[in-house]
Amino acid sequence: MKQGAWVAALLMGLMGAGLLYLYKQRFEAAVGGGDKVEVMVAVTDLKLGDNLTPEKIATRGIPASYIESRHIRLDQIDSVLGVRVRARISAGEAVLSTDLAISGANSRDLSGLVMPRMRAITIPASDALTFDGLLRPGDRVDVLLTVKDRRTGSGTTTPLLQNLIVLAIGRQMGVPSEGNKNSLEGQISTVTLGVKPVQGQTLANAMQDGKLTLLLRNVDDIRILRDDVPVKAPDAK
Repeated sequence: MKQGAWVAALLMGLMGAGLLYLYKQRFEAAVGGGDKVEVMVAVTDLKLGDNLTPEKIATRGIPASYIESRHIRLDQIDSVLGVRVRARISAGEAVLSTDLAISGANSRDLSGLVMPRMRAITIPASDALTFDGLLRPGDRVDVLLTVKDRRTGSGTTTPLLQNLIVLAIGRQMGVPSEGNKNSLEGQISTVTLGVKPVQGQTLANAMQDGKLTLLLRNVDDIRILRDDVPVKAPDAK
């Protein structure tokens, strides 16, 4: 009897250890996100307008539970090679389908750079507006509007819009090549910005009302400031 009880206790212990092991395995799988799936990542920093080439990308394993439909899996990479990037991607970050200009069959034109639910609007440019040709696609800008009082000749400058992305400079939609970085200087007549529909209406009206000025932002600064106030210039003499 004693021996039978000992065997039963041993079996119960083994069963308990087995159940504990299975629970631990399931817990670790749940916490870890499951088996890893190979997805596309950037090897180097990618700028708006860059084309995806084999040397700029690699793959990295991500737990299955963290995979989104936007991730580009290993077997999908060939289908997006050569496509233009429409958002800045840092080295090591996953390249998502929403980062690429793949809305059309080839999607290597301006419309492919316009994000879903956004629009593109073009404004007249000058050397001052484009920072003497140094403004580049992918930069972010704020827009100021200066309106002159016809009676006094004084002007009031008002913050109009913030954190707009530059989609194109003239006809340039990507970063100039290494040996042609000054190719935009002296040739710019327009700047194309990515906007929400209501922002496009605001800009269209502003172009009729006064003078537009662009303020260049750091590309990583996307904060919207709430304390901007109109600044009135002194009355003209």
